[in-house]
Amino acid sequence: MVGSHGIDVSTAAGGDSLDTELTPANVAYYVEIIEGTNAGHRFDVASVDGSTVVLATDTDIYQGPPYNTYVTSVGVPATLVGDLFLLRRHHSLDDYFPPDTNTFTPQAHTFVPGHPADRVYLYESDWVPYWIYDNSSGTAPFWDEDGDAVFLDAGSMAIPPGGGIFLAPQETTVTLVGLGIVRKNPFAMPLPQGWSLQASPFPMDQSPAERFMNHETFDGGDDPATSDTVCFWLGNQDTYLPEFRCAFLYDPMSTETPRWLYADDEFLTARDFETEIFPRDQSCFYYRYSAPKPRYVIPLPWCVGLIGE
Repeated sequence: MVGSHGIDVSTAAGGDSLDTELTPANVAYYVEIIEGTNAGHRFDVASVDGSTVVLATDTDIYQGPPYNTYVTSVGVPATLVGDLFLLRRHHSLDDYFPPDTNTFTPQAHTFVPGHPADRVYLYESDWVPYWIYDNSSGTAPFWDEDGDAVFLDAGSMAIPPGGGIFLAPQETTVTLVGLGIVRKNPFAMPLPQGWSLQASPFPMDQSPAERFMNHETFDGGDDPATSDTVCFWLGNQDTYLPEFRCAFLYDPMSTETPRWLYADDEFLTARDFETEIFPRDQSCFYYRYSAPKPRYVIPLPWCVGLIGE
């Protein structure tokens, strides 16, 4: 049963209390809709009371926490009735990048640009760097946000599904092993106006066409500066190319067919089916020129159809 700010799962849970099921209790959880009208959407969990999952109130789906994909300031969508969902645990900065000095190079006392300390970058209207702090006093090293004068451990910070991350090793190659389960449902990706850094929701290379990014769902033009754009990092492919490459939706509003082009391609070659634009293991910048796109949902790569606006 769906209430104004929560979901009663007493029937589905068979009378069991969810309080004891969410372990450990000191981490963040979210609901992901896996089947139904709202498949692909997510809602952070504020609390659990017996068989009732209380969803977090969110007034801005483009910034978090919470990391809902629907604004819930006036309640959760009534269309959730009948949808199937899973309760999932948010992964943290420490989960993705365990602060192990055998893997990462730390730095003591203060963050100094150019110093060989490995860094992780998030993007919230601007870059937000984190670095491994190790004061060699016997305490375990931890991730600290640049500019933090009191050196608080940021490792428990939740990284939302689809949250883009840049890892910047400074002295040596870093090898990380990631384990998980392939998502079996669409993925909601609300896009704000302007720039946002998004991770790939599926472990496979994808093209704009596979993400249904066409002239009916995105805004094009004859100039990259006034068109929806995506940018991916070339440094992972060639250490001598520390830069981004961008593609934009070319739509001159004429008899020409709208298509995705590389911004530096003078031959205007269509890239709609170019899978290198969305590499499976890289985050990508999206640029929405004219307006946010709150209901953008990436469908399953092996299914046909578009969900959302």
